[in-house]
Amino acid sequence: MQNITKGDQKDLYEAVNTVEDVISEMKSLRQNAECEFHELFVSAQETAQNQGFSLDMPRLTSRQINRCNVAAATNEEYFRVGIFIPFLDSIANLESRFNAHKSIIGGLQCLIPADPTVGPTTKQIQSIKVLGEFYKEDLTKPLEELVPELRLWYRKLSRLNASERPTDVLGCIKSC
Repeated sequence: MQNITKGDQKDLYEAVNTVEDVISEMKSLRQNAECEFHELFVSAQETAQNQGFSLDMPRLTSRQINRCNVAAATNEEYFRVGIFIPFLDSIANLESRFNAHKSIIGGLQCLIPADPTVGPTTKQIQSIKVLGEFYKEDLTKPLEELVPELRLWYRKLSRLNASERPTDVLGCIKSC
C-alpha cells in the first residue's frame, strides 16, 4: 500500500461528487446511445482491424442462456443493444449505492462548518442524526446525545482561530 500525503488525500465529499459526475456522464451517454456508440464502434473496429481481428456478432441461437442473444441487423447494432446499453443501464445500481453515502457525508461535513459561530443549523442537526443512525451500532452513548455534542463541538470550534480549525474529518477527529 502506498503512502498518501495530505495533499494527495481526497475527502469523501469530493469522492461522492466525482461519482455523481460519472453517473451524470453515463446518463448522458445513455440518452445519446446510438450516436455515442457509433463513434466508439468505429474506433474499436479500426483498432481490431489494425490487430488483424474483426468485430463480428456471434452466431444467434434459438435458446441461449450463457451470453447475449440479441437479434440485430448489423454488428454495430448487436454490440450497442447487447452490451453498451445494458452496461449504461447498470448506472441505476451505481446511483442507488452512492445515494446512501451522500447522507453519511452530510453528517461528516457538518463537523466542519464554514462558520461555527452560526449553528448548528436545522440541516446540520438532521445530518448528524442521519450519521448517528448509520453508526448507531458503533456508538457507546445514546443517539439523543449527538445534538448536544454537536453544539459543544461548534462552541469549541468557535473559540479557535480560523487557521486552527480542522479542514477535514481526520482533522476533526484529531482535534476532538
